[in-house]
Amino acid sequence: MKLKDVADISMGINTTRITNVKDAYTYFDLENDIKHVNASFNKKKLNLHETYEGEIIFGIAKSLAAIVSKKNSGKILSLNFIEINYNQNKIDPWFLLYYFNESNQFKRQLFTISDMRLSVSTFKNFEIDVPDMHKQQVIGNIYQLLQNLNYLMDEKKSKLKQLIDQLLKGEMKNR
Repeated sequence: MKLKDVADISMGINTTRITNVKDAYTYFDLENDIKHVNASFNKKKLNLHETYEGEIIFGIAKSLAAIVSKKNSGKILSLNFIEINYNQNKIDPWFLLYYFNESNQFKRQLFTISDMRLSVSTFKNFEIDVPDMHKQQVIGNIYQLLQNLNYLMDEKKSKLKQLIDQLLKGEMKNR
């Protein structure tokens, strides 16, 4: 099956058309959205090339997909991003995120076009092995739990580093 069989796929707009840079969706936003694992899906799109909460976005340069968070809803997508509007009757959104971010099948297909710029037509024609909906949901749920665990571990690491810094600062004052 091809991606175009389970999702409508479109590219962002030329950055010269984005009048206010603050309105642009960036790779910083993508990285934050990857960490935002509790987003809801299936919000209705209001404007073309504008993000909405729950939409799946693929960042071309980083080859990563994320769910748009509420914080980043309403931002304009540039040509660096691809919008994936999936058909929820055909594919589970978390399974689709797993496919984009972890699947060897997807990575192999990306690798074959590494010398060229990824186009929407190429992306639409990528092959995807889609198991039955129940198996997709199981894989998607496990992937969501894994993402949540990664987020919590990153938070814990950050807090432990802060604790070390605070202890070292306190120790320097006591000398």
